[in-house]
Amino acid sequence: LFTTLLLFCEPTRPANLWMEFWHHICDDLSRWLQTMGHNPTEEDVYNYSL
Repeated sequence: LFTTLLLFCEPTRPANLWMEFWHHICDDLSRWLQTMGHNPTEEDVYNYSL
């Protein structure tokens, strides 16, 4: 989703957009990591999403 926004919407401050919404964009990633047997911290999810 974020890549689509970058490619087609051309935000003026993509880093600010990412920092504000990364948690919402990656909430499914946290659940996926949990189903894979991990207990990810917020930092783990952030790093994995990059």
